[in-house]
Amino acid sequence: MKILEGTGTSGGIAVGRARLLAAPSAVEEEIPGKGAREEARRCGEAADAVRRELRGLRERAVEAAGEAEAQIFEIHALLLDDPDFTGEIQRQLDGGAAAETAVRRAGEALAAEFEALGDPNIRERAADIRDVSRRLLSALGGGGGLSGEGEPDGPVVLVADELTPSDTLSLDRSQVAGFVTRRGSAASHVSILARAMGIPAVVGIAEAPELEGRLLTVDGDAGRVMVDPDEAALSEARSRRRAAARRLGRLRAGGFPPAETRGGIRVELAGNIGAPGEARAVLENGGEAVGLFRSEFLYLGRETPPDEETQYLAYREALERMEGRRVIVRTVDIGSDKRAPCLDTGREENPALGWRAIRICLDRRELFRTQLRALLRASVHGRLAVMFPMIASLQELRCARKLLGEARAELEAEGTETASVEVGVMIETPAAAVLSDLLAREADFFSIGTNDLTQYTLAADRMNERIAGYYRPADPAVLRLMKLTAENARKNGVWTGVCGESAADPALIPLYLAMGITELSMSPAALPEARERVRSLDMEEARAALARALGEVE
Repeated sequence: MKILEGTGTSGGIAVGRARLLAAPSAVEEEIPGKGAREEARRCGEAADAVRRELRGLRERAVEAAGEAEAQIFEIHALLLDDPDFTGEIQRQLDGGAAAETAVRRAGEALAAEFEALGDPNIRERAADIRDVSRRLLSALGGGGGLSGEGEPDGPVVLVADELTPSDTLSLDRSQVAGFVTRRGSAASHVSILARAMGIPAVVGIAEAPELEGRLLTVDGDAGRVMVDPDEAALSEARSRRRAAARRLGRLRAGGFPPAETRGGIRVELAGNIGAPGEARAVLENGGEAVGLFRSEFLYLGRETPPDEETQYLAYREALERMEGRRVIVRTVDIGSDKRAPCLDTGREENPALGWRAIRICLDRRELFRTQLRALLRASVHGRLAVMFPMIASLQELRCARKLLGEARAELEAEGTETASVEVGVMIETPAAAVLSDLLAREADFFSIGTNDLTQYTLAADRMNERIAGYYRPADPAVLRLMKLTAENARKNGVWTGVCGESAADPALIPLYLAMGITELSMSPAALPEARERVRSLDMEEARAALARALGEVE
């Protein structure tokens, strides 16, 4: 029996035999092509096959994890037609290369170009290129898939050097008990998918590709993998897994009592969604609101921006599905790790600090105006709130609010009815936290995006596995900025929520409530456990824990 320590990125316990995800077989350099025309025909047929495969993967992703996480497959489909990628493939074919060699060389060249830019978010695009290249190679006859003989006789723990989103969804969910990889991070696409699908995952296990065939237990909470566990350890893991399943079943079957601490402090539990249809999962898991509706799904994978009517129908559907409960829509947050062809953000040296989110909206006002008009038209169909992402100055908030007011005036002049809309600010930059006393005077609420606030405060990119240990949502510096924000909000009669991944963290929920945060928004699947955590809290203990976490007491 051997214990390996890594980083848990999706909680839970898994037990199963390790199966290695095999990459397509290597292409020998000396394989000659059969002529550029014939090899181009083969590439075209392979690309068509991959497009069909990606459509199927996207549908599976929507069902398993929601529209937001499925968008990665639209991006992959666009990469098949990327002129840099296809142009390099054709150049290789014209030089006499076989289709397999041309695809491999083109993929490696473009991925290397992305990696040379140095930004961790761009490196994620390098992984996407490699994923698409691998699928093309498989379609050309290069093999790939699960190692081992025949179909697995039960759920397996998928092990690999690195997993891509398409790896995650290519297999039947019932076949996969857990994920263990050498590379990856908590913020990678695969980790996000694993959490949404309820599959335990551990990354940072150097020996992962060498575990083929071994019996494993995976503890996604502790970040621990046990190799060849003895009977006692195996029995304990299976017992914990069964207990967790029973517990979740009880939580859902018992209805959804108010999320109140033992002392009667009330908290609103909300869900994060990426498309209107996901509102159903919020209600099924006892969510009281949508705390974050990511509007990017309307823009990703499109050559032209969505028109006003398309957006209006999407926002209206979400509001109607929530039946009068609040829906907070984040205005479009494109840039950094999210790119849309219709916005042509281009490549930047450091996109995380570049042209993104509210900066794009304030520069491209016609695009922003279209979204604001659609939101205001939809406001009559429910309880709508709008929040602006990546605000870093009072001037940005004032400008965004001014444009919202102008859009309302236009609609009223046209005879179109609108309703009152709460306006909020996402606190994602240290600047916004420091200015929260001023921002609170001109906002109706704050929503703290802990993912970005953590990375900007600690100068630790959340996508970079090499510095994963520096990305700490519970760091005193991050917590102090959050506490300052909540205090300034309260002084001005403004409520504060949290909508980052950490909103569902059972260790952080007490700290957030002790700060005075009154709303937690998370993946819908995490809502039952979060409700139970809130109801078990003693606020005196929570305040003492916060003081320790802030470094105020030993």
